[in-house]
Amino acid sequence: MSILVDEMKAQDAAPRVAIIGGGFGGVMVAANLSRGEFAGEIDIYETAPLGGGVAYADTGEWLLNVRADRMGAFADQIDGFHRWLVRNGHEYEATDYAPRALYGRYLAEIATDTLRGGGEARAVVRHRPSRVQSVRLAGSGGGYFVEAEGAAAQRYDAVVLCVGLGPPRELGELSALRGDRRVLDSPWRVSRYDAIGRRDPVVIVGSGLTALDAVAELERRGHRGAVTIISRRGLNPRPQVSPLPTPLPVTAFADLLKSGTSLKSLVRMVRKMIAREHARGGDWRSVIDGLRPITAQL
Repeated sequence: MSILVDEMKAQDAAPRVAIIGGGFGGVMVAANLSRGEFAGEIDIYETAPLGGGVAYADTGEWLLNVRADRMGAFADQIDGFHRWLVRNGHEYEATDYAPRALYGRYLAEIATDTLRGGGEARAVVRHRPSRVQSVRLAGSGGGYFVEAEGAAAQRYDAVVLCVGLGPPRELGELSALRGDRRVLDSPWRVSRYDAIGRRDPVVIVGSGLTALDAVAELERRGHRGAVTIISRRGLNPRPQVSPLPTPLPVTAFADLLKSGTSLKSLVRMVRKMIAREHARGGDWRSVIDGLRPITAQL
């Protein structure tokens, strides 16, 4: 983010940034730019309302997997989400796991505030509810052209892609069922569970937290059929504990932040740190939670 701002400070004209995607990533890029020193134009291209994205829009009663007081959207307001819950009359303790849908509403409010501007914000932020069809280099003058449905191409100095992960890769064995409403390639959209009958047998591919969310959703709907979970490794998610152990300080990860460290080396170093924590009676969660503030740097 700071690199983007620094590169544009030298420009004579007000810089223009296009953000493609208006979920968490798109909203927070715009919000952080407008909170900082950026004094230009920001266009967010998103056909849906801002903030929800795939993860927080049509998610029913699914819960976040991080407690409320650690889900603040801004790094300097880590308890911001919990304070938002209290301010809006939602009775959740700091250590509770709130619904994803509420987090989507929290992000939508951040988006609204960002679009409104005010305060010390110097950026002009707009929501363009259009689907982007192409992004191409603008030529020798630098920058990019963004072409959206029903509009002339717009020139920008920078383009930020916040399009999410997209649907999972299609399994070859299921290609014959492409388009069948009973094949849920986006498990977070709970409205699609309407296609599953009360006693239909269900197969879930993958055994992570999303698989458990899917099982809980089926149970809420009164599903009584057999549910089979398939996993290459057969591992289940580790449960959270209460109270949560204290995260390690950022200084504990100095070696991980050295430039040139490969991904394989990072994994090896984190595993060694977890082993050391266990050896002195600590908990692996101290290491993982300590990594959260520096994830972007890694």
